[in-house]
Amino acid sequence: RSMLARETTVKLYDVGNGGAVKQYQQAIADGADMIVGPLDKDSLAELLAQPQVLSKPLLSLNYLTNNRSIPAALYQFGLLPEDEARQVAEFAAAHGQRTAIVLAPNSAWGERVANAFRATYQRNGGQVVALQQYADNPSKSYRQTIETALASSQGQASMVFLAASPSQARLIRPMLAEAAPNLPVYATSHIFSGRTDPAKDRSLDGIVYTEIPWVLQNIQSGSLNSSKYPRMVALGMDAFMIAKNLPEIARQPNAKLDGKTGQISLASTRQVQRNLSFATFNNGLPQPLGQ
Repeated sequence: RSMLARETTVKLYDVGNGGAVKQYQQAIADGADMIVGPLDKDSLAELLAQPQVLSKPLLSLNYLTNNRSIPAALYQFGLLPEDEARQVAEFAAAHGQRTAIVLAPNSAWGERVANAFRATYQRNGGQVVALQQYADNPSKSYRQTIETALASSQGQASMVFLAASPSQARLIRPMLAEAAPNLPVYATSHIFSGRTDPAKDRSLDGIVYTEIPWVLQNIQSGSLNSSKYPRMVALGMDAFMIAKNLPEIARQPNAKLDGKTGQISLASTRQVQRNLSFATFNNGLPQPLGQ
């Protein structure tokens, strides 16, 4: 869906009804100053295949990472996993963790996240001493993968970066703790489902990971589980905030907004950047790091 955002007026347009181009043009004809959406990549690709129709700013809720040219009207915003991996790399390197083992699933997503971490880690003076892929199947034992990674690192690693889903992380973290109890583990928000389950997530205790402020705020207030997809709710709230403030943000390169998905700023590529909070698990519940 696309949204018409002008002052506080919002109108919804369903891209399933005739396609994204038709709905974009209808929104413009209805007087839209700003279009927010679409969410899915296929609809975004449809719009970018006809860049001449983009007469008003478009704040997409996804990214086309292999797009050859980005129209001047397009601003991209979404929950990009690579952004989180880069922030983990910067954070870990800044805190003296300069040699890392990377564990990632054998999948396109795992490769993207691992590569983003490694590139940023190396730029910040870090060295990946072992990169080990594991089977993208949470029912499989990962013990051999961990033993291979530790052997490959030859005792030189000062940390582990874990790219994983909640089910994968719940299995891998205890094995890591048993095999290498002194190695700190860092991860992205993908290790947490977005719904509290302390009985299952106690195995994640001690992991340092990136998390959006909205999740941490709602855990503290006890209201997180009232939303099935809290990160998508936060994305929508920030999209509306960005749309209302986009002219000001675009004029001021250093402008920052405190959003629900992180601290919001705009890159020179017109991609919205998010600076997330860092959190850890304590007794199976996420909490802000340092508390």
